[in-house]
Amino acid sequence: MAEQGRVIGLHGKKMTVELPRSAACSKCGVCMQREDQTKMILELENPGQVRIGDHIDLELQPKQILQAAAFAYGLPILGILLGALLGSYLSPSPSQEELLTLVGGGIGLAIGLLVAIYLDRTWGRKGRFEPRIVQIVRQDEDASADS
Repeated sequence: MAEQGRVIGLHGKKMTVELPRSAACSKCGVCMQREDQTKMILELENPGQVRIGDHIDLELQPKQILQAAAFAYGLPILGILLGALLGSYLSPSPSQEELLTLVGGGIGLAIGLLVAIYLDRTWGRKGRFEPRIVQIVRQDEDASADS
């Protein structure tokens, strides 16, 4: 799934890209947003071939999309299940089992969310879920080059 953006800034080894906000990411808000909410801003690694004003096609591999979804949704769900099971297992009496299952699930959810946030930030700095440049279209030349 390729998205087209425009390079609006270069900062050493990083570049700033402006993209139109698609329907798939309209509710997310992880990226920096523009004032009009129809555009989003990403900071990506600069391959050294782009200039301000260039249009680039970005693509996130399907494997990366599945991994990101698994971590974002799977870890909190796994936390709820494990917390609820642990709470149920540790209950001293059957009358307290429901309460401890609920409390354990809540604690497990919180831990799952914290782990997901930590991994997102850690892997985000490493560029694990960063889209790659598929094509560069020069604004002034209208020529394209593959990277």
